[in-house]
Amino acid sequence: MPSNTLIVTTGTHASPARRLWPSLLCGLLAGALTLSPGCAPVDGRAPAGADVGARDAESAEASASARTGVMTEQEKAAVLERATHLVRERAFATNVDFGKWDAAVAKYQARLDAAETVEQYSLALNRALNEMGISHLDILPPKAAEERRRAKYSGIGVTVNLTDEGIQISDVREGSPAERANLQPGDVITEVDGARVTEWGAIRGKPGTTVNITVKHARDGSVSTFPITRAELSIGTPPSLELVGQDAAVLRLASFTEEYEHDRIEELLRKAKDREMLIVDLRSNGGGSVSNLRHLLSLLLPPGTEVGAFVSKRDAERFQEQTGAAAPDAAAVASKKPQKFRTRRGEVPPFAGKVAVLVNGASASASEIFAAAMRELRGAPLVGTKTAGAVLLSSYVQIEGGFEMKIPTSDYVTVMGHRLEDSPLLPDVQARGQRSARPVPAQQDRAVEMAIEALRGSADAGKLRRE
Repeated sequence: MPSNTLIVTTGTHASPARRLWPSLLCGLLAGALTLSPGCAPVDGRAPAGADVGARDAESAEASASARTGVMTEQEKAAVLERATHLVRERAFATNVDFGKWDAAVAKYQARLDAAETVEQYSLALNRALNEMGISHLDILPPKAAEERRRAKYSGIGVTVNLTDEGIQISDVREGSPAERANLQPGDVITEVDGARVTEWGAIRGKPGTTVNITVKHARDGSVSTFPITRAELSIGTPPSLELVGQDAAVLRLASFTEEYEHDRIEELLRKAKDREMLIVDLRSNGGGSVSNLRHLLSLLLPPGTEVGAFVSKRDAERFQEQTGAAAPDAAAVASKKPQKFRTRRGEVPPFAGKVAVLVNGASASASEIFAAAMRELRGAPLVGTKTAGAVLLSSYVQIEGGFEMKIPTSDYVTVMGHRLEDSPLLPDVQARGQRSARPVPAQQDRAVEMAIEALRGSADAGKLRRE
């Protein structure tokens, strides 16, 4: 298990870093978690030593909410009390006033009081957490937390957003029951088994069970009702390498979480070592563990290269003690921190050719750290659209009733002094290209084509710098 996890959430706050969480939550509750813009993956596992296992005997047992989905007032109070403690005592991001938490709870108190199910309560509590204006701070209901740990889910294979009409599909997973039923992005599921859809988890259920759904089709506005059978699907998408022409290769990474296997990545990089150009596709990659991020960086940068610095609450406090600064800037704290985030010596020599990185609005967290490092340390062009701007070191904490809460514990600053949280990376080359987790062949991918053009047009863009 990695010593730290770098995880990304999504949100609707005006800040780019907080626009994605409802899609993440709804995707999980609907039984799907696809890697598409607007629905980033749950990344990594809780670090060793975190209080994930520090649950008392009473909370460790299955509660009424975990069994039935209905929450008692006592259960709701226990979850809120624990969430409040974690926000006040554990959460950290530079220049964020967590003292606003009480006001945020008061703003959504009516929704919290009215919530009857775990889904309704999770949604209301996440709205309050979203008031903090940062990424990596949200809560997962018991079923979603279980699926995150198992890296599998049961559903029809769609990512959805809750609307007034029902649940609108934003992406359809390849090979899923939804794809076989010819469901399309933009379609709205208005009824499930004859009942109007009012919650995220309306189409959840055990694998092999059949549900009748009523769908309003985006293509022509028609409405149809038909049965669809749920299945157990894997959350992750394995990494892949595609050779393009005689001189380029495309390494696709959907995540830095469980499907990121060190041996597999090294095998793929060995196949690409003689290529002149390497395109690293991190579109819709929501991040993952720090150890996996460091591994990939070490395959593209010399051993011991300083990449950036994580800034913890203690780092900020120490800086204040030494300088007297009232509200220390993350970059200033990072500049004084002796321990930096560095690459290590790996089994495979760093790729020496030209490198470009593909990104989009759902490239977040570890993906943004990697992309920033390639740009700053190798001069690699970023191709695509701006990233999520959601970069905080975080961990999961299990709390009462089977819920899990994601807590930010450290900020991040690049080696050149750029804080990435709430500061999306802008591409050097604008390219819309694919917006789905389902890759198209590189020869048909405009973003890949533009990345190759950018590298061929420069003598040293993205080349390994040996100083």
